[in-house]
Amino acid sequence: QPQPQPQPQSQPQPQPQLLPQQHQPLPQQHQQPQQQPQPQLQPQAEPEPQKPQIARDEFGVPIRTSKAASSQAAPAISTESPAKGGAFQYATKEEAKEAFKQLLTDSKVRSTSTWEHALRVIAGDKRYGGLKTVSERKKCFEEWTHAQRRVEEEEDRKAFQRAREAFLTMLDQCAELKKTPRFSVAMSLLEHDSRWRAVKDLRDREDIFEDWLDVLSRREHEERKARRKGDLDAFKQLLEDTPWITSLTEWRRVYEKLQDHPRCKVLEKLDCLEVF
Repeated sequence: QPQPQPQPQSQPQPQPQLLPQQHQPLPQQHQQPQQQPQPQLQPQAEPEPQKPQIARDEFGVPIRTSKAASSQAAPAISTESPAKGGAFQYATKEEAKEAFKQLLTDSKVRSTSTWEHALRVIAGDKRYGGLKTVSERKKCFEEWTHAQRRVEEEEDRKAFQRAREAFLTMLDQCAELKKTPRFSVAMSLLEHDSRWRAVKDLRDREDIFEDWLDVLSRREHEERKARRKGDLDAFKQLLEDTPWITSLTEWRRVYEKLQDHPRCKVLEKLDCLEVF
């Protein structure tokens, strides 16, 4: 039998040599994911104005305020002059100063307030722009505080005097204190009275109570003195109205007969002798 012819072996096809990845260009659609997206330029928006930590008045002078106070007082402390909103115009600077001082008084600014605190209160008023410069306003504020301090001291003195008089009246109206005049007793009896609480300081209450004790002692002394004088005058009138008593009557006889008389009994024997 014929032998089968061997099949010629197929020669391996040469593989095309691949270039390294970095040298072989990629199609456009494969390179797209590797590219970084270019940021689109948005039209630049104007930055929102930030609240300054240090407020400034219309002339750019910084005014130190806390964060909480500056947020509350932002409408009052503005970089724009309040005068632009229709500030009052005054014929003279003196009139503008008087109006500025009246503005401080009407706004209930205290003489102990700082310029920064006063500015937050008054800057929105039209009278604020009557004085055109910050230096003029500060100088006027200092003049006002100096005068206002004396006014407030006088008002405080009068208020304390009224409270003191009411306190003394309260003590006089308490009959139990005249029996036991002690501060501890007064406190237990009167501490809920509005006149007691009107005097704020404990030391002031004690001082007023001591003054009341002195007044009470002098008053009682004057009352005893007046009562004794009245008793002496009454006994003298008794002697004058008794017909049997003359300038020659002996004291011993007079006293023996009159010692039980009410006008004689209220007096000491020596007092009666002195009147006789």
